[in-house]
Amino acid sequence: MKRYLHKAVSVIFLDGDDVRRAPMVAAVFKDFVRNETVLKLWNLKVDSAGSGQFTKEGAAPEKPAISAMNSLGLDISSHRARAITLEDLRKASLILAMEQKHINYVVKNGCDGLPGYQKKMITLNDYLGGGPESKETIERKLIGIRDVRVYEEFAKYQQLLFTRVAFLLKKETLYPLLLKGYGVSTGAVEARVKVVHSPSDARMLNTGDIMVCKSNHVIQLYGQDCVRMAAGIITDSASEMSHLSELSYEMNIPCIGGTGTATQILKDGQVITLDGTSGLVHGGEGEW
Repeated sequence: MKRYLHKAVSVIFLDGDDVRRAPMVAAVFKDFVRNETVLKLWNLKVDSAGSGQFTKEGAAPEKPAISAMNSLGLDISSHRARAITLEDLRKASLILAMEQKHINYVVKNGCDGLPGYQKKMITLNDYLGGGPESKETIERKLIGIRDVRVYEEFAKYQQLLFTRVAFLLKKETLYPLLLKGYGVSTGAVEARVKVVHSPSDARMLNTGDIMVCKSNHVIQLYGQDCVRMAAGIITDSASEMSHLSELSYEMNIPCIGGTGTATQILKDGQVITLDGTSGLVHGGEGEW
């Protein structure tokens, strides 16, 4: 399942009432996104909503949910419940439901004539490819439970899932994967490519371009000034990575080495996303 959107715009966590599980999971995922290089670059919007069946518009979160989030350093006290809207269905990249019955209700009561939007909705457990055991934990029912520790356990379990959620989200909604290399310097950047084969090519580099070259010895070959202009660096070579690592660290720019074929695959002016943490290069607009 590859949607090939340019990038994900929003993720909505769907529950029946939007006062317990959904706002908790949304808050935890939103916190996760702040430290995830590519999703942070997307300015991804994370929200929660109720299916409408049991949603009381404007209702505050349950007190145990607020307390559990506070223990994790997150504040959901200002959250107010709302039912999912047609606008949500139009704009959301992905809607992750706590249970299948919430999707069924939205489809039955909110998607008349809009079958395409059903494809955006999936249970969190199914999205992760989980079975009955994980389903029981992911879909843990908190209605009528007042013990804050139970809410904390639920939230902490969700935290463990989000690395996998992020991987799938990037795989299924991000533009195509173009290259794999070694993450040399952390961080992510979306910018235009400048392929550099010679000093004359290097002089054509614009501030904010991603410099793509064969060798890791970029300063010796092309000079320090032009390298400082780069928003990121990608190289073919896998040898002497320590030099590239030192350079990118000193200049505080994301960098990928050892791709093998970056100078052959990437073209001048092409918009790409360089993820220096994972060592992955994704295509930008017009790449699908």
